[in-house]
Amino acid sequence: MERAVPLYDIGKIAVPAAILKKTERLTPEELELFQSHATEGARIVKEILGGLESPEFVQIAAQTAARHHEKWNGTGYPSKLSEEAIPLCARIMALADAFDSLAARRDDKPRMDYDEVFKIIEDGIGADFDPTIAREFLKIKHKAIEINEGRKNDFRL
Repeated sequence: MERAVPLYDIGKIAVPAAILKKTERLTPEELELFQSHATEGARIVKEILGGLESPEFVQIAAQTAARHHEKWNGTGYPSKLSEEAIPLCARIMALADAFDSLAARRDDKPRMDYDEVFKIIEDGIGADFDPTIAREFLKIKHKAIEINEGRKNDFRL
C-alpha cells in the first residue's frame, strides 16, 4: 500500500484542468467529470502497470484509486459501497485524503486549524470513515501533525 498511495489520484490527469482548478461550485456536469477521476485512476493503473507489477500491487493501487471516495455509510462514489465492502486500502486512503485536504497548505485556501480538522474526522466516524481506522488515527494526532508540518513542496493537482 505504501507504494500504491502516490497513485491514488492519478485519474485526475483525465479531468480538465479548468475543473480541477475551479474555485466556485462545480456544475452537475463538472462534478460528474471530476468524480470520474476515481474510475479513470483504476483504469490507468491497470492498463499501465498490469504487466509490469505484481498482481497484488496492481489490485491495491487500482482499488485505492477507484474507491478512496467511498464512504462508510454508502453515500460516497463511484459505487456507493459501504462498510467492509470498501477495500481496506481505500478506507485508509479516504481518511488520509480527508486529513490532507483539510490540513494541507494550498494557494487556494488557508490551512484549517488542526483541532477543527480532527473534529471533522471525529464527527465523520461511522458516516464518512471506518470507525476503527478513524479512532486509531485520532490516537496519533500528534504524529499526523508532525508529518504534515514537515512536508515541503507538496505537489497537488
